[in-house]
Amino acid sequence: MALYSRNVHSIADAPRDGSTPCPCCGGRESVARLQLDGANSVVAVCTTCGTGRCDPMPGPDEIASFYPPAYYGAGGQKFTGPMERVVRLMTSRQARRLSADLRPLGDRLRVLDIGCGRGDLVGSFSALGFDAHGTEIAPPPDGEFPGTLHAVGDLAEAGFDEESFDLVVLWHVLEHLADPRGTIEEIHRILAPEGRLAIAVPNFSGWQARWAGPSWFHLDLPRHLFQFSRRGLETLLRSNGFDVEREDYFSLRQNPFGWVQSALNRINLLPRNGLYDLLQRGETRPGERLGWTRRLMLLSLAALLTPIAVGLSVVAGFAEQGGAMTMVARRGSSAAASRLE
Repeated sequence: MALYSRNVHSIADAPRDGSTPCPCCGGRESVARLQLDGANSVVAVCTTCGTGRCDPMPGPDEIASFYPPAYYGAGGQKFTGPMERVVRLMTSRQARRLSADLRPLGDRLRVLDIGCGRGDLVGSFSALGFDAHGTEIAPPPDGEFPGTLHAVGDLAEAGFDEESFDLVVLWHVLEHLADPRGTIEEIHRILAPEGRLAIAVPNFSGWQARWAGPSWFHLDLPRHLFQFSRRGLETLLRSNGFDVEREDYFSLRQNPFGWVQSALNRINLLPRNGLYDLLQRGETRPGERLGWTRRLMLLSLAALLTPIAVGLSVVAGFAEQGGAMTMVARRGSSAAASRLE
């Protein structure tokens, strides 16, 4: 069974060695709080800003093993037909919202999607007439990409010119990166003056994460190397020369499903993230079969829980406690802060 499909359990808040500072606030004190069965790392939570991180951090080769080809979807599709159409529609709307009111540096708006996956968002930006770029560890298996792809493992490896992008997007990607501070510093360098950075991450400090605990769907261990709190992400951006302009804690794409799958994860009879597996083109995990009884149970419970989940998501969004959070920031006039010692 793949690591990401194994159970997560809470552990005692044991203090961790403070030799590695928190990349968000620089705090050196943390406590171990969660562990994935069969993994060497624990989730250590910073006692200053509440951001969690894998400790010890996996090496590059181990991180690469977390992303088999099936992670990106086969044949250009990741989900079943109806769900795939909904995702693409939401992505197109997202591209329009993120680029609204931006003034291009040159003749065309130049945008960069970091960790672009199969290129859905890049394709939506291209359809709007923008000069759209994306970075990913490797090209898509089918060799097709709807924009300019830069196959790099680290943003700095791409060697982009200084102040060369009007918009940079990190959409549920920052939590996957081993060096989030270094990435934000590099983004500050390549963004044009007054350029915009849009980041979306799961909200480790929100109601959903606190209620679900080790059952939280958006933990996605061990792929999520960091679990960002609101305070941690704000501190990371501001300490690197960004002015946070807008925060949003409601996501129709992320929050209701997070409530539903987290609730299902708390039922021992059901496989962890089983509903998500079914929605990915109706497939289950390699080497594991779901019987019709458990399939029916998953789908029936999901149908019953969805209206409740939508209501909870609306309330949590208004309270700024949603399961996912989006921050839109402008590149400020101040220089990026120096790397934490």
